[in-house]
Amino acid sequence: TPSEGPRVHGWTAGAILPSGNGVVAGPRGELGILDHGSLLRQVDTLKGLRAIHAVTLGSDSTGWLVGDGGLVQSTTNNGISWGPPAGELPLELRECMDFHAVAQMGEHVWITGSPGSVIWHSADAGATWTRQLTRETTPIRSLHFVDELNGIAVGDLGKILTTRDGGETWTAVRGGGRHLAILAIHAYPQQMPLGSLAYFSHEWGYRSAV
Repeated sequence: TPSEGPRVHGWTAGAILPSGNGVVAGPRGELGILDHGSLLRQVDTLKGLRAIHAVTLGSDSTGWLVGDGGLVQSTTNNGISWGPPAGELPLELRECMDFHAVAQMGEHVWITGSPGSVIWHSADAGATWTRQLTRETTPIRSLHFVDELNGIAVGDLGKILTTRDGGETWTAVRGGGRHLAILAIHAYPQQMPLGSLAYFSHEWGYRSAV
């Protein structure tokens, strides 16, 4: 059922509560509020216009959103207002890491993205953060926890990781150790070397990406 409300360019992430209230986020830092499934209004755009890739809401009115350039924001009023967590992550993350996934369970929060070699965990609602190493480098695109101990992470090249200790250790159940053999970067689609990619990918079995 289409939601009622103002039309916008598009949304990239969203979270909704059983009540029908929720929040949606866009590719240029846009944020919107849902009220029983209807888009009431678009709230202030986050400074810097960084893309938001994931957002969560908890039953206690708290929530988290993450995005490019190490973007991490939290809310205590179901997304009406957002701000940085009480404990900031290392400053160097803003220069080298884009966040694509976030999960929360009570006061526990996990965030990760690209590269997928580390998942950041907070056990006290963002006051302090610890690194959880995955031993995998390909980007992680989504996280989900069923309780404070058991979780799953999925990402590029078919990677699936699981944990049974709250993220202290992660085990690759699929796609572990996979890497690209060929990466082609081009400004225009017509410049892609389709013949070479088909040859090396299909004939030689090299994992390739464009």
